[in-house]
Amino acid sequence: MSAVRDQVLAAGLAVFDRDGLEGGTVAAIRQRAGLSNGSFFHLFKSKQELAGALFVDVLRRYHAAIVAPFDGAAIGAAAGIERLIRAHLDWVMSHRLEARF
Repeated sequence: MSAVRDQVLAAGLAVFDRDGLEGGTVAAIRQRAGLSNGSFFHLFKSKQELAGALFVDVLRRYHAAIVAPFDGAAIGAAAGIERLIRAHLDWVMSHRLEARF
């Protein structure tokens, strides 16, 4: 993923957290990311497309964190549930903006 795209995703996350999805504007996201209008629309057709891309990105990172504790090891159900819950709580605590989004 390009650094500029990552920058826009991070700006979108911050603006959506502050203003909500409906209240957040492309102008606020562009300003926070330090981008021109054309640069934003070169990457995303709309605020809704950015929000969708952000959702998929956050979900991808969440899923990676959730499955990481299993590392292919065969474990019992109780241990698996414990690892899953612990991974979820750890991720939510260390990624609060993403979890709220």
